[in-house]
Amino acid sequence: SFWSSSSFVLSYDEKPTMAKKALSFAGKLKAFLAWNGLFAFILSFNVASLVVAYYVVSTQSIATSVALFLPFLLSGNLPQYFIGSSLFGIGIRHEMKDGRIWPEFAENFFVFKIMRDFLNLSIEVSTELQEAEKQLDAQFIFAIFPHGTGSDFRILMEGMLPQHFPNLSKRKAIRSLAATVLFRIPIIAQIALYTGCIDARKQVAERALSNGKSLVILPGGEAEQLMTQYGIEKIYLRKRKGFIKLAMKKKIPVVPVYVFGCNDMFLTSRLFYKARHFLMKKFGVCIPFYKGLWGSMCPFEVDTSIVFGKPINVFDGMKGDEPTKEELDHSHQIFCEELEKLFEEKKKAFSYGDRKLEIY
Repeated sequence: SFWSSSSFVLSYDEKPTMAKKALSFAGKLKAFLAWNGLFAFILSFNVASLVVAYYVVSTQSIATSVALFLPFLLSGNLPQYFIGSSLFGIGIRHEMKDGRIWPEFAENFFVFKIMRDFLNLSIEVSTELQEAEKQLDAQFIFAIFPHGTGSDFRILMEGMLPQHFPNLSKRKAIRSLAATVLFRIPIIAQIALYTGCIDARKQVAERALSNGKSLVILPGGEAEQLMTQYGIEKIYLRKRKGFIKLAMKKKIPVVPVYVFGCNDMFLTSRLFYKARHFLMKKFGVCIPFYKGLWGSMCPFEVDTSIVFGKPINVFDGMKGDEPTKEELDHSHQIFCEELEKLFEEKKKAFSYGDRKLEIY
């Protein structure tokens, strides 16, 4: 069956033993309700919005329907129509500009606090990066691996960044690139914007860098998300060179970042994998099949640690304004080696000493 160990990569009995913070049943239940409650709210809100939209279109005249929806259709915000514009700023494509970051929300939203506590989420920053971040004009591209099944850690870490990157946070100079589709889904779009996300399109990323922003990027994207397997550290990087090229062009250091625990949050299934891979390649839509705590969308109780390595000046040795293919390949190889080195140096400290990083 779908939920059997033959469908899933590993059964519950096969999960490797790792050091974890022991939580009571009440603590697990709280996390279970936080994750699944938020998902249920988002789902019910969107279903209700579709029902209302259908009612308006089916009961009102064509002229009335067009008058109601046209402004939002033209602005690209039709899917978010039923969220109050005065509260959420609908009608303005914030994700295509500088975003709409809300630091207090990212740090203090009670659901995020429950989630961070459940994952025992921690951040470790290299000494070299700490020193570089102190510069008034400090700017970086943070390349994070692996993506994981849902990359929940990305949202949750936003509220922790001021503690570790005080200079960048004070300037509100950190943005995360997120898939365009996320900004088409009500509530998810607002969460993404409030936690520092902007659209992942090339022109948006280049504009943000030109404006002095640092970028958080998950280069593995949907391909890496779909290939996530419990208990296996593998990333999709060999063909991901765009972020290196961008850094070379803008003369900005790249920081390798590894998230220990990310791949162990859920059990994943390979059911209909080829079909889902086709959809991902053809339409850029990732449909992961997974289950977590008690068979739900809440991850397992896994200590999660985000480790920031040292900045890499990938543009060193570049002769022109644009990198040649050879220069790009060389800098990309250096990044791959530094990321693997970071993983090897830190894996024992986070109880992953028996794992090997697979780079695809």
